[in-house]
Amino acid sequence: MTWSGLIWIVVFGLIFVGSLILSLRLHGGVATPLFFFSGGYCISVVLYHLRLLHYPSVSIATHLIVILSLAAFTLGALLGSARPVDTRRNP
Repeated sequence: MTWSGLIWIVVFGLIFVGSLILSLRLHGGVATPLFFFSGGYCISVVLYHLRLLHYPSVSIATHLIVILSLAAFTLGALLGSARPVDTRRNP
């Protein structure tokens, strides 16, 4: 394993733990689309860098695309789980 592989393992491990914490705080459990989506990506990237999952060579651009897709999905999950604001005035 290379140093860059170790860095990517740490980065995706932190993303995985972050999605776990976010799922727990937003929904009170881990069985959420956010956790399964990010968990699938993060686990597969970590397994790739541990040389347990054999992909062709993965570039830095591919890693960044995965991170951006995780960020976009997380933003969508946050916006989708936001509670609507009550705009009615109470006298």
